Amino acid sequence: MNAQPTALAAKKQNRTEQASQEIDLMALLGALIDRKYFIIALTAAFMAIGVIYAVFSTPVYQATAMIQVEESGGSVPGFDDMSGMFESTSAAVTEIELLKSRSVIGEAVDILKLDVIAEPKLFPFIGGRAFRNFSPVNDGELAESSFGASSYAWGGESIGVFRFDVPRSAIGAAFTLVAQENNNIALLNGEGEQILAGKVGQEL
Repeated sequence: MNAQPTALAAKKQNRTEQASQEIDLMALLGALIDRKYFIIALTAAFMAIGVIYAVFSTPVYQATAMIQVEESGGSVPGFDDMSGMFESTSAAVTEIELLKSRSVIGEAVDILKLDVIAEPKLFPFIGGRAFRNFSPVNDGELAESSFGASSYAWGGESIGVFRFDVPRSAIGAAFTLVAQENNNIALLNGEGEQILAGKVGQEL
């Protein structure tokens, strides 16, 4: 006698569970509308951050090169089919090994001075863009410092390091070259201590 009410109660419970599990689109839309200003502000903030990063970030350019070594040499007429029977050393393999050798790479590094990285000290965040966008009217003209930060490079500064030898223990360390009055320069170590002094164009 109690089987039918029990079945009806079970059906009602299942319907209630299904209704609770379904997503109420109208309620969700209402919640989004209620928080529309927060969503708009958050989206605008991320867009502004992206634009600022794209404008002030330092552009990075990459280039790749491929060297093709063509093996020259002729075959003897009438013996083309027999050429595979004889072992021969490819000239391309020899050329590749020469290009990879320490002597060739070391000489290229010394000529191009790839072991020395000289970069200007730029103002944080906006200094890179100001330095890149500066266009001097006269040769040797320097950009005026902003915010009173005269210790940073704002445009027009350049440096050429022809030789920089350090002890083995100092390889990879950072040094600071400070330009002073009357073409004087001073070399500072990573702790800001002066270790060398001289003039532009003279070997220290």
